[in-house]
Amino acid sequence: MSMIHEKMYQSESLSKVNLEQYFRDLSNDLLSSFEIEYSVDFKYQFDVDRIELKSIVPLALIFNELYSNSLKHAFKGGNEPSISLSVALTSDNSLLLEYSDSGNWKEPVKEMSFGLELIESLTSQLDGELRFEKSPTTKYVFLFKELGY
Repeated sequence: MSMIHEKMYQSESLSKVNLEQYFRDLSNDLLSSFEIEYSVDFKYQFDVDRIELKSIVPLALIFNELYSNSLKHAFKGGNEPSISLSVALTSDNSLLLEYSDSGNWKEPVKEMSFGLELIESLTSQLDGELRFEKSPTTKYVFLFKELGY
């Protein structure tokens, strides 16, 4: 939350935040807080510059959950850790967010964890849709309508 306030005050518009810079800073903060002993190749692709403030908190919480899970669970198998985040606008002006990692995930003990419930709830809060793919990489695809850009 403090990063949102910081970015908002640095912004030329108090109602919108630079999405790419926000997610870069958030990923760096998360990476340093986990104190992992390996490096992660983080790839960004942003076709959306700014987003309305009311949407950034749920998007950041979704990203935080996905990124934290990748760092905690995905890279135990010795493969080269990489995470990709892509944000683009579709032809109907919806926001397409794709998150993937190169990890080898084990099957969850419970079908629906708190983290997945949180992701689904936040996606619903933003009137979005979620698709999850396991192969060839772990990938989450979100489609959000009318977030305000």
